Amino acid sequence: MNRPEVVIFDCDGVLVDSERLIQEVDRELIRGLGRPITQEEIFAEHLGRSEERAGCGCVSRRRPGTTGSG
Repeated sequence: MNRPEVVIFDCDGVLVDSERLIQEVDRELIRGLGRPITQEEIFAEHLGRSEERAGCGCVSRRRPGTTGSG
């Protein structure tokens, strides 16, 4: 088996700024729940947070009259 000569570890944001891509996906998902959200709100609520922690904000943005279970 050949061993790699080089291994690159990308601590998110060093080589590729994937956080902004993830924020755009999250914004579309939240909009799909029927709750409008701006890019500024996504940035403020999601920047530097894990997907699990940022997802907590999605629950609070659900349509009025729905529960957090569905």
